[in-house]
Formats: sequence, C-alpha cells, structure tokens
Amino acid sequence: KVQEGKKKPKSRLDEYEDDDDEDMQEEAPKQAPKVFKPAELDDYLLVTLSRARLGKWCNEPYFEKAAKNCFVKLFVGENEEGKRCYRLCRIAGVEKSKQPYTLPKARNAPRKEKPVVTDKMLNLDFAGTKRVFALRLVSDNKVNQADVNQYETAMKSARKQEDLLGKVEAMKLRRKRDDLVNNFNYTTADIEKK
Repeated sequence: KVQEGKKKPKSRLDEYEDDDDEDMQEEAPKQAPKVFKPAELDDYLLVTLSRARLGKWCNEPYFEKAAKNCFVKLFVGENEEGKRCYRLCRIAGVEKSKQPYTLPKARNAPRKEKPVVTDKMLNLDFAGTKRVFALRLVSDNKVNQADVNQYETAMKSARKQEDLLGKVEAMKLRRKRDDLVNNFNYTTADIEKK
C-alpha cells in the first residue's frame, strides 16, 4: 500500500520503459536548424548606445533593463601614433561606483543644461573578457565597419562566435528597449526619488 505524499518506488521494468521512451524520442524527426543571419553594421547601429543617450537614461529606474545586452563604443586609450582607439563592447550589466561622477556635456547640449551626475558603471564584455567602466569613457561617435570587424574577429578568436549578434536578435533587442523606455510607468517611489 502506497502512502499519500510518498512517491511509488520504481521497479527495474519501469526504468527500462523510461529508457525506451527516450529512444523513441531520439528517433522522432528533428527540426531543421534555425538559419542564423549575422548582424551587419546597420544592425549594430540599432543597438549601440551613445554617451549622450546613456546620460539621459542613467538615473532612470529602467536604465539597467534598457541598457543590458546593448553595445557601446568604448574609448580604450591612444596607440603609439597618438590615434584614439575604441572597442565595441556588449553591456553585460550595470554596477554602482563608490563615488558619483560627472559626465562630459554632449557637443550639441544647450549651455544652460546641467551636467549629468551618476554613480552608474557599465560591466562591459569584449570577447568574453568582462570589466567595469565609467559611462564617461563611452564615445558619442557612431560605430563604423572597422569597429564591427574588430569585434567579430575578437569573438571568433575567443571561440565565442555563437554569442555574436544576429539580425533577428538586434531587431528584438531594439524593439524591447524602445518599448521599455517609451512606455515605462513610474511608481510613486520613482517619482519621489527624482
């Protein structure tokens, strides 16, 4: 007699029947693999955030959700010839800095506009290497084909090609982000914080 709440012990026959079920499932016709279309420059432009955009959103309650998985063009320093170098990086997450800092004003910002102060930092992923950077190191310049080529080459070298951005993913990411930002409902607590 089996008591309620306890599982009925399996017999060896049950185990063999379970194995047969698994074998039957393996023989079922497999679906054709999905065709992956890699993203092109236009797709990266859809999901890349500029420093000005980050400055507008960084102190909003939706910032982390809106920014996650998007891309930024990160300033990484100058080369031997004094040329500024950038890397296209994916936003893996958002963290807080120990001290708030000021973002530089956008080139086309009105003079009276106050500079943005934030404590947000971006956890950025470049070909599997993650590091945290301040928003002020993100460029306002648009991503170009050289940036995309460099990113894709680094991802392939790191054997991360399955994590490359696809056309469909770029469109879904952009739609989801825009929907979140444009239709965000502020709670009373959000309004009081501001």
